[in-house]
Amino acid sequence: MVSPYTISNDYSLFPGGKYIHKSCINSHSQCKFPPISLKQSTLNITNGWIAYTGFKTEDQQEMQQFISYFKVPALPLHRNPLTTVFLFPGLEPDERPFGYEILQPVLQLGVSGCGGSEFHWTYGSYYVPGMKAHCSKLFKVEQGDVLLSNMTRLNETHWNIESAQVDVKDISKKLQSVNLIAKPQRVMKWACLTLEVYRLYKCSEYPASNETVFFKNEISTVTSKQVLDTIPWKSNITHSDCPYKVIIDDEGKTVTLQY
Repeated sequence: MVSPYTISNDYSLFPGGKYIHKSCINSHSQCKFPPISLKQSTLNITNGWIAYTGFKTEDQQEMQQFISYFKVPALPLHRNPLTTVFLFPGLEPDERPFGYEILQPVLQLGVSGCGGSEFHWTYGSYYVPGMKAHCSKLFKVEQGDVLLSNMTRLNETHWNIESAQVDVKDISKKLQSVNLIAKPQRVMKWACLTLEVYRLYKCSEYPASNETVFFKNEISTVTSKQVLDTIPWKSNITHSDCPYKVIIDDEGKTVTLQY
């Protein structure tokens, strides 16, 4: 029997709407099976990047580090076992849709090729370089937990993608964390904060909190090594089926995605 989260037993959903062959997940050998992109249905189903911010330095400097914090939202009022929700900060080589090779600590509700659950939130690190996908272990988190996302350039070829739960009263204390080392093929120059969803049929299938706030956002570049004073995010909303809104405050250090 084919799982409802796949298009066949050999392919699984990943952020970006791609179904990747099981032999291409966490594999360092050449992938022989191209990914299959999720096509927009003619039915009333919402798929894709829904609301997000993007930032690229004017002189296209390479990113050195991107840190963000956010809280786990409430579960949806109505749960659809087919729906998968992704919330994440990410780094790509260029603005969408041209830069698709992504580093991302991902909070998800629903199942993807890295695992997950339709009954509770999970958090973990992803690296999706085109045909393949790499992911850390996912750990369970609950409403109100504070999450740290930290993508750091280790050297000219490697990045560390850290996904951590931190203490609500002292965010310097990590309660649990996972790391994934990635070797991107291209230089990371574009940052994003994203709400992505697949197979959503109605707005009540979104988290009942109705918004996610990314705070204490910090970005530095290889050239300056200094945290930018201002992050001039560009907001993007691709759908109108629900009351989506992007709010940018504190010179880009706080971003709210409403759904």
